Amino acid sequence: MCGIFGIAVSPRSTLRHERLEPVLRRLFLLSEARGKDASGLALLDDDEIIVLKNAVRARALLGSRPFEQALASFRRRGAHLAMGHARMVTNGSETDPDNNQPVIKNGLVCIHNGIIVNDAELWAAFPALERRYEVDTEVILSLFEMYRAGSLSPVDALIETFRCLRGANSVALLPADLHGLLLATSNGSLFYAVNDSALIFASERYILERIAAEFEEFAQASIVQLAAGNGCAVQLEQLIPQPLSLHGHQKALSLPA
Repeated sequence: MCGIFGIAVSPRSTLRHERLEPVLRRLFLLSEARGKDASGLALLDDDEIIVLKNAVRARALLGSRPFEQALASFRRRGAHLAMGHARMVTNGSETDPDNNQPVIKNGLVCIHNGIIVNDAELWAAFPALERRYEVDTEVILSLFEMYRAGSLSPVDALIETFRCLRGANSVALLPADLHGLLLATSNGSLFYAVNDSALIFASERYILERIAAEFEEFAQASIVQLAAGNGCAVQLEQLIPQPLSLHGHQKALSLPA
């Protein structure tokens, strides 16, 4: 069990980053109960993705100088998205930074909650894929990239990737070449809430309920559960989640380049 979470801000948002940073910190701390072996964060602005991760629990990362520097960059550069991970180790030692999350590979950033029980079988079934890390999450990024290289849309590449996976898995996937976010779950352990200015997501409804209770900006935001076998595509310009089913092709959904 791990905790994934994030906050996306519309470029037209009237919320100041100073108001959003406490929300991000609270999401991190509330997610810590789901995993204390490692923690990490990814920040996206118009130009780049900044990733910070370490083999420490969330509260230790939050108190670190690198985290404060990342937040300063988040504020200064006007970042649109922050997403993070509280890890309970299952595959891949936390002493190797590449195994901690967010996992980065070939222009993709992914946070993952769950266990892929057939990851070894998938690497054997697709020998052209290059394995670099021990963590099972890596196969998600490799399969997604393979399907996109085969001319599938990001949404269809996500659908095909999930068709390969066995186990209970929830992900947030950020392709570096697209201004959008993909959320998906095979078991329903993923929730989001959205208002006119921002979208937040987490692994548990309770976490978002606490955010709504503690921050007036989200007091009126409805909490939505992504049901098992479903997901959504979120264009960061508009923050309108587009529902998707992991059981069928939906080429009508798109993310802007």
